[in-house]
Amino acid sequence: HVFKNGVRQVFRMVTPTYQDGYAAAIVAKDLPVKTWATISPKYEYGFTCWEMFKNTLSALRPDVTFTAESWAPFGTTDFRSHINTIMDAKPEGLYSVEWAGELITMVKQGQQAGLFKQVKEVMLPVGAAMDVLEGLGADLPDNVWMSGRYYFLYPNNQANNDWVARFHKRWQHYPAYVSEAAYSTMYAFKKAVEAAGSKDTKAVIGALEGMSLDTPAGTRLFRKEDHQAMYDVPWGLSKSDPKYP
Repeated sequence: HVFKNGVRQVFRMVTPTYQDGYAAAIVAKDLPVKTWATISPKYEYGFTCWEMFKNTLSALRPDVTFTAESWAPFGTTDFRSHINTIMDAKPEGLYSVEWAGELITMVKQGQQAGLFKQVKEVMLPVGAAMDVLEGLGADLPDNVWMSGRYYFLYPNNQANNDWVARFHKRWQHYPAYVSEAAYSTMYAFKKAVEAAGSKDTKAVIGALEGMSLDTPAGTRLFRKEDHQAMYDVPWGLSKSDPKYP
């Protein structure tokens, strides 16, 4: 929308939907899994991410097939029918962009049903969000593929580690991706205003376009053509650690 319509007043600090579909497929291509299924939200985000995942993975791994889809309406609190649909289809891999409270509920009910013991590989593109990690705690199984817009232990460098330490000291809480995004957004405005020498909208937009910014999430570059901030976003496997209950 921003690129095609030449919208100049909108910038995006965090990763877009594409990361949840395309990047997940890039990770999935190397997994020993040939059949995939999904439980995802029954609205555009869920449909679009699944299509992106399927299309990209099919191109990278022509031997892969997609066996089952179960769409959970917004506000779902009982995922048992969706979990049963997946378990009956017996896929080797499960991809889901359920998020926040609904993802917490789905994982807890999936644990009770034995879903994570049956499925070899599970991918949760928004599973590394702090609300999910705190909401699940010990109920999150190990060896689940997860990502997020920002994860507080990445990158493992002084700038991020110092910021996380200051955040934790003040709030007794580790930062969620929205915390980092809001913090970095304010510094993006600060740098743009200083570079422009003005708070005039057009001048600030001009300074933001193509601007590089050091943030807790790493160096971000605002792509001039569509104003998307480009930066490294981690994917990894969940692992319990007593330091982070």
